[in-house]
Amino acid sequence: MRELHVVAVSEDGRHVVLSSRKGTAGRAEFRVAMDDRLKSAIRGDLPRLGEQTAPQSAVTPKDIQARLRAGESVEQIAASAGVPSARVERFAGPVFSERERVVAGARAAVLTRPRRGLSALPLGDAVAEHLQEMAGYKPDGTTWSARREESGRWLVEVHFVSRAKPRSAGWRYDPTSKEVV
Repeated sequence: MRELHVVAVSEDGRHVVLSSRKGTAGRAEFRVAMDDRLKSAIRGDLPRLGEQTAPQSAVTPKDIQARLRAGESVEQIAASAGVPSARVERFAGPVFSERERVVAGARAAVLTRPRRGLSALPLGDAVAEHLQEMAGYKPDGTTWSARREESGRWLVEVHFVSRAKPRSAGWRYDPTSKEVV
């Protein structure tokens, strides 16, 4: 297979001009239309040579981000939609940042407890204090996560290991009211 080199963009801006010789800017030999398929190839959305071509998935960026907010992993979404993980990862960054902000907000919020009112400590401090008192607690295995429920509230969870068993606890958090229940 011969290698081509990018020379320029055509005068009308609708084609990429190529040459078979490197550094021959004035000697254009080929042109490729800058259409949706070329843009998909540049993004990595087209299958590689020799790979099975699957029908294009109908999953939209909005669907991908909603599923990420709901707690699905990049790999789960890619597998179920039949798209490369790279396509899902392109839309994941903002959602992962949002989930981190939600966790930080919930950890800083004061817990509202039925019949007892507001807690004296922010949720993150209260959880850390409680976990330190647990028998067999392993602090290096503690992680926080958040996922959005259909109601619009977030479920914030802490996952930890105590007495050699994985455990978790969760709270509902509303970022607009900064209320943890």
